[in-house]
Amino acid sequence: MAALLKDGQLDRAREELRRRVTTDPEDVQSLTRLATLELELGAASEAALHASSALEQSPGDVGATLVLGAVLLRQRRFDAVIELASKALAGAPDESEILNLLGRAHNNAGQLLKAREAFERALEFAPGYAEAQHNLGHVFRRLGDPAGLLQGQI
Repeated sequence: MAALLKDGQLDRAREELRRRVTTDPEDVQSLTRLATLELELGAASEAALHASSALEQSPGDVGATLVLGAVLLRQRRFDAVIELASKALAGAPDESEILNLLGRAHNNAGQLLKAREAFERALEFAPGYAEAQHNLGHVFRRLGDPAGLLQGQI
């Protein structure tokens, strides 16, 4: 599987993953990999379906949460992303990627202080997390504090 992905044989990898999840519909790892691949190939509805199936089997699966969250963000369903990320964080409160997802949803919903809090928490657990740093900077600019000086950040 990894060799197919590495060689750029995405359609063959997709078919192999589909075969795996048909054979074993409870294979969370294959469901999540298929969801990720479907998202990368632009098949958002299929990605959401496979990510949701993975989350039914393993409610705290980070990869499936991130894929489903990405689909929901694209659909501008920010409240659904906030709910999804909050549920995932209940079981893994230090998961920086989920915190970043939560921050993105709050930011897109115009809830800037909540977004700032989520990005700051993500950076507590992963200080070098460039995407969270970038997103936090964006929030500071939207708050009128581009250098983050008023909050003592950046």
